[in-house]
Amino acid sequence: MLVPIFQQIARQIDRRLRLINSDVAPQTMIYDCEVKLEKLEALLPSGCGIDDGTKINLEKSMPNMIILDSSYHCMEDGYYTEWVDFEVTILPSLAQEYYMEIEIDGDDIVNLSDYLHETYGISLSEKVEMI
Repeated sequence: MLVPIFQQIARQIDRRLRLINSDVAPQTMIYDCEVKLEKLEALLPSGCGIDDGTKINLEKSMPNMIILDSSYHCMEDGYYTEWVDFEVTILPSLAQEYYMEIEIDGDDIVNLSDYLHETYGISLSEKVEMI
């Protein structure tokens, strides 16, 4: 069954939190969720400026709010100049599949937020086999 990546991430975060809050859940079940989240993380944007990949922030994420952390490697005149950190917040939406906010540390150089919205939008909406 093909399911969008953002839904699979939300489901695994929900499962992980329910297991952590349970008195009887074995650690192996929590570990299983974390392994699945790592596999989903590997499907998130990496490269083309997002050179350090994307990490799911398990401390801040909840079933109804996914937080992704990453950095963009800026280039000028063919040379890397700086890293710009950013945070992607994915929230549920009644009007569309999800609502996405991107918070960039520092100035939004060369409309980076437009590029990141498009890149993460395509990635998060991709339907893949259940992990």
